[in-house]
Amino acid sequence: MKKHTGLTLIETMAVIAIIAILSGLGGQAYGAMVLDGNIQTASTALQTYGSNVEDGIFNLGYLTEMDEDSITQYLYQLEHDYLNCSFDYDTLAQVDGVDQTGFTITTKPETDPWGNPYTFHYLLGVDDVVQMMISSAGPDGLWSDRVIAHYADGDYGDDLVLIMIPR
Repeated sequence: MKKHTGLTLIETMAVIAIIAILSGLGGQAYGAMVLDGNIQTASTALQTYGSNVEDGIFNLGYLTEMDEDSITQYLYQLEHDYLNCSFDYDTLAQVDGVDQTGFTITTKPETDPWGNPYTFHYLLGVDDVVQMMISSAGPDGLWSDRVIAHYADGDYGDDLVLIMIPR
């Protein structure tokens, strides 16, 4: 009688199915670990930028004159003395239909792990109350409505937000 060596077709298919299931589970776990690492990296960067901005604002004082020259000079000092990065900025006129005075800066070329710039919001509210926030758009690259509304309570979706309380 002839002795069989090797695997049958059914045995080979079973081995391939087991390998496919294990690699699928491993791929999901790897993706989750990468996402967690990116979130941790972005959170650390937000903390660093937030700390640097707070130090700069504490030392420079709050900006209450929102004319173009004052903002430009203030941001130049903040950029070169505290942030160690360059950025673009836009002045704010309205947020959610409410007149606001302030500016938004976006870092360049520094980006979060998903390729989006970090954004810092500086709002001068009623009675010169300063509101500050630094954020990342997160993995999807889109800002949630709550971040756009500035300081809304609740869930920010996948956006990472650090709200800074003036000292």
